[in-house]
Amino acid sequence: MISNITIGKHSDETMMNAFRNLPCVENYVIKVNLCTIASSPITTSAESVEKVINNILGINPEAKIKIVESDATALKVDNAFKRLGYLEIKNAEVVNLSKDDAVKVDINGLVIGTLNVPLTLYECDCLINMARMKTHVFTKVSLGTKNLFGLIPRKDKESLHPYIDRILVDLMRFYRPSLTIIEGNMGMEGRGPTDGQIRHDDVLIAGDDVLATDIVASSYMGIKNVPHLELAKKVIGMKDIRISGDSGIRNPRTYRTVGLLPYNITKFGFLTSSLGKRLEMLGDSVSFVGDVLSSVDKEVLEQKISYRDAIHMLIQKSTKINI
Repeated sequence: MISNITIGKHSDETMMNAFRNLPCVENYVIKVNLCTIASSPITTSAESVEKVINNILGINPEAKIKIVESDATALKVDNAFKRLGYLEIKNAEVVNLSKDDAVKVDINGLVIGTLNVPLTLYECDCLINMARMKTHVFTKVSLGTKNLFGLIPRKDKESLHPYIDRILVDLMRFYRPSLTIIEGNMGMEGRGPTDGQIRHDDVLIAGDDVLATDIVASSYMGIKNVPHLELAKKVIGMKDIRISGDSGIRNPRTYRTVGLLPYNITKFGFLTSSLGKRLEMLGDSVSFVGDVLSSVDKEVLEQKISYRDAIHMLIQKSTKINI
């Protein structure tokens, strides 16, 4: 399998090249990055989204296009849509995924058991993933894969940070965007994704595989050993990468990240929190099984479910989370 990656200056031409192999379908969804109500480079600009919409309409003039984002712990995305000019965008509808109807899907991922999939995503034929080239205090980089975190409709996403690397791999494997676009014309380094310093790199990287696109982008940034990308390579596997455009483009200076000590302390805190949550889940599961066993005759129980299946259910219940 081959992943096609386009890299070049942040221009209309590079953007058009990224759309060469996009399918002609009916329903398109554009996932933008609106982690705050601040303007670029922290968020995806309305102007960039309009260019994406024009490219979609060039493929299918009758396309139905939706722009999506979800609420977060410190964000009401409806306010962001309004403040950042998204309500003035033509030929597309904005959708707050946190207010959308949802379908429960059993994905049995690394950590996600059941995923609430907003109806807009469930019905879409082509998902376009628009991210900014930024560093991140928790995940080292905030690129295409991290942008998928915003597809989780629940507002308290901060509570999921202890599982962040495995959650990102599960989302990557389930949603599989048809096109991931990473804008680096104005990026961020240091304490990203919201409190860092602006970087002016005239680059755009896009590809039909989010993992490969993120690997190329993180390499351009000069950042190695990104935990969720390394985990994804082991779980999902890497495609061969075919790069078109200006393959010789180089970053003049590595993106600065937070110091190693605070990063490792944060990761250790997440690990500790994750272990605590898992012990709590295990305790709840054991209590549940005990309650069931006390109320059901043993002979009837053995006819309904084997002990092996019961143990399997217990393990699933104590190691997976429902989002």
